[in-house]
Amino acid sequence: MPPIKKSWPRVRASKNGAGEESWVVDLRPHGKREYYPSREAAEDAARMARMQRERGKVLVRVLKKSWPRVRASKNGAGEESWVVDLRPHGKREYYPSRQEAEDAAHVARMQHERGKVLVSAVLSKRQILDAQVAFSLLKGINVTLTEVVCDYLDRHHSNASFSLVGTPRFNGP
Repeated sequence: MPPIKKSWPRVRASKNGAGEESWVVDLRPHGKREYYPSREAAEDAARMARMQRERGKVLVRVLKKSWPRVRASKNGAGEESWVVDLRPHGKREYYPSRQEAEDAAHVARMQHERGKVLVSAVLSKRQILDAQVAFSLLKGINVTLTEVVCDYLDRHHSNASFSLVGTPRFNGP
């Protein structure tokens, strides 16, 4: 482990947007800047960071519980849209309704937690969201999504017959 500079993490005075004095602890390159109302609180945070670094605990970026952030926005025409901010793992994505944005955020959260990446060449984002909603509707019922689709096609498209023979069985995520 490289030696720690005595000045790391740097503690300095700063002013917030309202012009009030605050104190900054700069944890870079192992973290980010953190702001404290008093010098004592900032010095305590810096001391804790130094102790963790000396003990070999590397400070890493932690995603906020609310990641990805969903918020209202207006486009250039003044129309309201909803933004899902996938940074630092992706880009901002825009949706016309809050429900679609919340669903997309939930999908991104699940993908990140499971460490899986859905291949976009196989399913579009809309298909992923539709499948997720369908699986949540089928939760607790002993039927698969494929069976439901085949039943629907049999009822509404009577000129063709659909069956599950030779179809791999998949019970959802």
